Amino acid sequence: MINMTWDDFRDAATALLELQDQLRVTKHPVTKQWNWTWESAPTTTRLLHIYPGYGFLASRNNIRRYQPQPFEDSSAAADDEDVIDDVDPGLLEQPMDPCMFSYEFHIVYSPIYRLPVLFLQGSHLDGTPLTTSQVQAHLSQQFIDGTKFVSQDEHPVLGVPFYFVHPCETSACLSLLLENQAIPCPLQVLLSWMSLLAPWSAIPVHLPQPPSDIETASIAGVM
Repeated sequence: MINMTWDDFRDAATALLELQDQLRVTKHPVTKQWNWTWESAPTTTRLLHIYPGYGFLASRNNIRRYQPQPFEDSSAAADDEDVIDDVDPGLLEQPMDPCMFSYEFHIVYSPIYRLPVLFLQGSHLDGTPLTTSQVQAHLSQQFIDGTKFVSQDEHPVLGVPFYFVHPCETSACLSLLLENQAIPCPLQVLLSWMSLLAPWSAIPVHLPQPPSDIETASIAGVM
């Protein structure tokens, strides 16, 4: 099974931000949708005493278009597959579109699962939070039922309600994805994890080739 220590995750987060900077220099297309930042945990966070430097990766203002579904209302989850289109954040300045929403994604290290967990929030463009049924309907994909894989709980760092994608089978899926890698570096594990969660985040993942690119990006100091 694939697992990560806190130090592994922190190294991977550092390397991801360095890779993001490198891709921006080359104007790689993926950077149009990559806006990852490191958020340090508040000093009151209990895990900060166990894991020095505790924090998480955050990606905000991700504008998504979800096509309305027949007979859809705000109190009932939709059963059909939603269509996701990535939308330029500049569209926020245009008249509000009821089919457009803003999502915030957090990659948080879980000491229990020893892997990252995807936390998220969604809102209308005017800032009105989405209901649970709306979030679950938006994140439902073909053969994936959002009501079974997306729940609400307290954010482990911020201590406020957030939605999250259930991480129970993540380790097994990562093991299959990385089975041909002798000893994957932390960044490889994180990028592979991000690719597994891409159906929910709709954030594209850039897997550097050749592998030396990953190794270069993995050489990082402590945040």
